[in-house]
Amino acid sequence: MQSDNGGDDFSKVVLTAEDGAQAEIYLYGAHVTDWCPAGDDERLFLSERAEFSEGTAIRGGVPVCFPQFADEGPFLKHGFARLGLWELVSTK
Repeated sequence: MQSDNGGDDFSKVVLTAEDGAQAEIYLYGAHVTDWCPAGDDERLFLSERAEFSEGTAIRGGVPVCFPQFADEGPFLKHGFARLGLWELVSTK
């Protein structure tokens, strides 16, 4: 695991499997922005229009949608979890 800062000092972790596969995850929204299988090309799309600013969801990748998807409930579109700051507790 490697910690880093991404756009506008948003903290991220880069997880690397024993076989060399990697995933990049921003702690803001627990948002997966990159995944690359071992010895292969990147598999996720991150929009060039992705904004790294508090209060705005990261565009592209794999977001956490909780407690609702889209605007199918009383909360913000796709819920509030993708706008929160998460904490990495363990890599086991």
